[in-house]
Amino acid sequence: MAAGGRPAGADARRDAAWSFPFRKVSVSLTGGRLRQGAPSAGDGVHGETRGSGEGVAGRSRDAEQGDWGPYRRVEILHEGRQARSWLAVGRSDGALLSLKTLQPFADVMEQRAALLREGELQAACAHPSIARVVGWGQAEAGAFVAREYVVGFTLAELKGRVAREGAPVPDVVIAVMGDALLAALVRVHGCELSPGRAADLVHRDVTPSNVLVGLDGRVRLTDFGLAHGFAWHGMLEDDEIGQGTPRYLPPEVARGVPPDARADLHQLAACLAELWGASAGSAGVSEGRSVGLEGAARGELVDARGPAGAVLRRALAPDPQERYRSASEMRAAWQRAWGAAAVTDVAAAAEWIAQACPDLVEREQARLRRARAQQGAPAPGRR
Repeated sequence: MAAGGRPAGADARRDAAWSFPFRKVSVSLTGGRLRQGAPSAGDGVHGETRGSGEGVAGRSRDAEQGDWGPYRRVEILHEGRQARSWLAVGRSDGALLSLKTLQPFADVMEQRAALLREGELQAACAHPSIARVVGWGQAEAGAFVAREYVVGFTLAELKGRVAREGAPVPDVVIAVMGDALLAALVRVHGCELSPGRAADLVHRDVTPSNVLVGLDGRVRLTDFGLAHGFAWHGMLEDDEIGQGTPRYLPPEVARGVPPDARADLHQLAACLAELWGASAGSAGVSEGRSVGLEGAARGELVDARGPAGAVLRRALAPDPQERYRSASEMRAAWQRAWGAAAVTDVAAAAEWIAQACPDLVEREQARLRRARAQQGAPAPGRR
């Protein structure tokens, strides 16, 4: 039995998928407008399967665009094994959005429940350094999570660019990114079931692909698909503990120890250490190395980085007992290492991004032009 008396089994967690203290957003299929409220019999995990059963390769162009509930899809941003992300616009207000939906073959009850839970968890952690969720629910076309579209690119793209071109990342950019992401984790780990009742929420997937770098110099944490609130959902099953990106699994999690806040801090430190190391001309950490060796190699990347490097080194400690106890503690150390002026200099970060990544900037400008063309245009394939 988990904390709070909730059964720990996967079936019990699925049955309790809607027991959050936050209200979901579902879709009125008649008008396509959002309404607030508890799920009805036709929503979420209780709804019938809406998948078409078609493979991705066989989908027509109309299926790649058109309406999805209150949103109009423009183009695919990312294809995953279970889900895909779209550039979309709001049908009513023209807002630019990132829309996450399930792959047709994955549109089953359990996956819909997981996607809707992801939307609710991320919405519950509203913060300037977390991509804002504007809606989630069940439309006629299927389940969805709609987030603000961050005009920019992922930290993974930035790291790859830096490694290829050897362009050093200014210290101020590292400082700003680290402080913003630590602020995001303070919010995640402090999420409450109700006033005074901690949710024991852990993100579990703080990786470069889940960090959005805006052209405005701000960074946002996103993708709460693996996030787990131990006071909400009970304990993880043994085969669930090691879920995530193997390259960024903390050593204890790779050994089967359930993650806590210190695991998220280890992942964040790994992201920053690799970015810093790539900017110093290092080949970085080999994809094929074991988790323990990756941790040691990342520590070596920051050894000569002064007080801020020491902060990352501690967060990368193989033993979680030697890491910072909380994101708040690590953020305070990060700010002391850099100074208040550096960690808040978002304008300097934006200036460097514009200069260092001109083709990525152009890509985003082209996407904005295509999205603007869809605003107010009739949908090519209403769904």
